[in-house]
Amino acid sequence: MASYNKEQAAGDDLHNVVTIIMHEHGVGLTAALEHAAQMHAERARHALEDLWPAVRALRFSPAVDAALAFYAEGLMNWPRGNDSWTFESQRYFGTDGPRVQRERTVALYPKREAADPNK
Repeated sequence: MASYNKEQAAGDDLHNVVTIIMHEHGVGLTAALEHAAQMHAERARHALEDLWPAVRALRFSPAVDAALAFYAEGLMNWPRGNDSWTFESQRYFGTDGPRVQRERTVALYPKREAADPNK
């Protein structure tokens, strides 16, 4: 969702989940963001409450169990690491990332004019 603002300003948001939800469901930006947030919350709940306990209950051998636990914990930490990178890298929010992370509000960038391919 963080990429939506940057991509919509550049006119390159056709493959963004927010834009896809807007088109598929015929809704505006706010409803699309709410829908995406709901989808994310459900997937996070499923991963944490259903899948994670099932993976932790698997038993093979001590070596395989340790390797599986290490791998699964890495997979579970990946989204959080990506979330941190989104706000700290300045790619999507510039130097405003810490405020956006704290307040979860973003002012939409104005759309830029596409470059003339003939120049």
